[in-house]
Formats: sequence, C-alpha cells, structure tokens
Amino acid sequence: MSNELPLVSIVALCYNHAKYLEEALNSIANQSYANIQLIIVDDRSSDNSVELIQNWIDKNNIDCLFLPHEKNKGLCGSLNHGLKYIKGTYYQFLACDDVMLLEKIEKQVKVLETNPNLAVVHSNGYNINEHGVIGEKLHAKPLFTGDSKIVFKALLSENRISAPAVLIRTEMLPKAPVYDESSIFEDWALWLKLAKNYDFHYINEPLVHYRVLSTSMIRTEHIRKQVGVDAIAILEGYMGGNSEQDTIITKSIARLKEQYDLYDYTLGALLTGKTSLRKFKEALKFRTRIKNYFNKK
Repeated sequence: MSNELPLVSIVALCYNHAKYLEEALNSIANQSYANIQLIIVDDRSSDNSVELIQNWIDKNNIDCLFLPHEKNKGLCGSLNHGLKYIKGTYYQFLACDDVMLLEKIEKQVKVLETNPNLAVVHSNGYNINEHGVIGEKLHAKPLFTGDSKIVFKALLSENRISAPAVLIRTEMLPKAPVYDESSIFEDWALWLKLAKNYDFHYINEPLVHYRVLSTSMIRTEHIRKQVGVDAIAILEGYMGGNSEQDTIITKSIARLKEQYDLYDYTLGALLTGKTSLRKFKEALKFRTRIKNYFNKK
C-alpha cells in the first residue's frame, strides 16, 4: 500500500454470493489504485460464502477486516456495521456479485482530489448477467453532473445512480447511522441527502459491471413492492420544500404507485401480516395525495 495516496475504504457486502465472490474480491485487490482499506461483511449467508471469503483472504495474503454476522442484519444494517470501521478519505460500497474495473478507484479519486467541493463521483458501467455475459451500458446517455441543485432535482424524479459506480467523500457522509435500517434498499435516500448539500460529478465511462440476477432481491414480488413503498416514503420526506419540488415529487410518487400498485399491495400485505399498519397508512396517505393532485389538473 502507498501512504502517499488518500486512503479509500471499500465495504464489500456478501449475502449468498458464493458463485461471484472471487471475481468481486479480485476486482478490488487488482485495482490500479494502491491505498485501499478492505472491509468484508457477510450477512449470515446460507451458502459457503464465509468459507470462500476466508480461503480467499488466506490464499492471497490480503490485509483486510472480515466481519461474518451471526445474525442477518439486512442490507442497510450490514453497511452501517461496516461503516463503523472505515478510516479512508473516500468510501465505496460493493456487493459481492458486482465487479469494479481496473482503474475505477484511481480515476474517481483523481476527480475528487482536484474538486474539493464534490461529495460524489459516479460513472457509467455495464449490466452483466449470472453467466458473466456483458449486456448494455447502465446509461445510454450521460447522467446529471455538477451543481447540487441540478442533481437533487434530477434525483427527485428518479434514482438512476448505480451504487457500485459511486465513490463518496467520507467527511460528507450523513451522521451515523448513514443508512436507514427500516428501509429495504440503501442508495436513493443517501444520494438525496448528499445532493441536498453537495455537488456530484459523472464520468461517462464504464467503470463497473453491475450484476442483474434472476434471483435478485428486487425480483421477488413482495420485496419488489416493498421497495416501492420505501421509495415513496423517501420522497415524501422532501415534500414542502417549494412548489416546483413538490410537483416533481408528487409526479414521482404517482409513477411509483402505478408501477408497483402499492395501495392494493399494502392492503393485502397488511391483512396477511407481511407489512405493518404504519406502512399501510403511509401508502394510503400517498394514494390520497396523488388522487387530489391529479384531480386539480
């Protein structure tokens, strides 16, 4: 490791990723950037991931921190656990089925080092399936970049930033806990918190491979719709800023409600014990707000 370069802390999160572990971890170990702190978190995998991780560490003589959970903490809980140990100037999260390309960290650190007002550098990438077949780019057109107001407004409409493509300036992270452990997914809420106060920069170059699996968490119906409920809750938290912002949010909520059929879902889930009364009341409130909004048009 080089002590002349800013330290980059990478939290690699594993949950039943045995098939892809070595590829993901090798993509970290083989980075062209020299000064990396690696923290590996296994969230109580039911496959042989823990054994494979330990074997990989031993075989490659890797200096890292390995945190195998005795109980499942979920995605956000696992990330918050890993974040307790980071020491770097910059922070990266990588699921252990995704892959960073060789110069990913080096290129993003260079941008952050020359632009102290930036909180986030993100990039393009490629989708990759479970068989390792590379598909389309994550973004056909360049994403938003620059001033926080522009980025924040764009993010209220849609979350198009892929988590593995991001490098974050650690000192600009929100106060702990960084991730909301009541939410089923990790990224959108964090991007909005950062964009509210800080600038972003986009590199229109593929620097990651983002794995899309037929067994991905979001592809199960119950989980997929819970993601929709959580997404709406995130957006609702930003209502009341100004009329333009509220219009964007209300349209986004309407789109999400239609996309996930959330009112019918949460009613059924409430009756079958799959969601809480609080979540159902939130969905009902959003449904009423959306209906009232479009009745005015």
